[in-house]
Amino acid sequence: MKSLKLTDQRSKSDAETGLKIHPINPFQSLTDADIWKAIKSGDQKALSYIYERHLNDLFRFGCQFTQNRDLIKDCIQDVFIAIGYKDSNSSVSSIKSYLFKSLYREIIRRLKRDGRSKELQEGSFEVELDIESSMVLKDHHREKLAKVQSGLKALSPKQRQVILHYYYDGLTYDEIAQVMGIQHKNTVAKLMSRAIEMLKQITISVILVLFSTF
Repeated sequence: MKSLKLTDQRSKSDAETGLKIHPINPFQSLTDADIWKAIKSGDQKALSYIYERHLNDLFRFGCQFTQNRDLIKDCIQDVFIAIGYKDSNSSVSSIKSYLFKSLYREIIRRLKRDGRSKELQEGSFEVELDIESSMVLKDHHREKLAKVQSGLKALSPKQRQVILHYYYDGLTYDEIAQVMGIQHKNTVAKLMSRAIEMLKQITISVILVLFSTF
């Protein structure tokens, strides 16, 4: 009874203040493999969940290879339409890396089909830091942020891609290898190691805080 009374009081308070309580999405507690199984069984809610969860990251990723935003949007839609077919890709352990790789392939396919292969650009994976307006770190860290920016520009596109996928996208070395078409995760580890070595003059903790706030 106490639990019921508390719920009634909370609902009344929310109505008075205009606050809304959003229920926890049940898919948040599932593994990627379980969510994929749900999608393959025809669960449209599961498909909508991964679409909403990964849409912004997919668009950002697509912009690395073409500036045609409409094409990127169309390719994303095509990727999700293909996912809806029950007879394709029966098992996926990492949905995010699968989506990245699928989008890259779809962009290439569409550009070739339309005779616009020249529009495909190598991903630069630039990281632009808004140092002047950043409220993430205190003022005395701005100089370090400037050094981080300078150091990142000195890295190769592949090194920046590895760092972004690892710190920003939260991918593992295995998943990064899948997205980048690298055969062995050890190659990813070497790219990361060399990138960090080039940035070793910068306080690593600043870098970690920076990427955790994107």
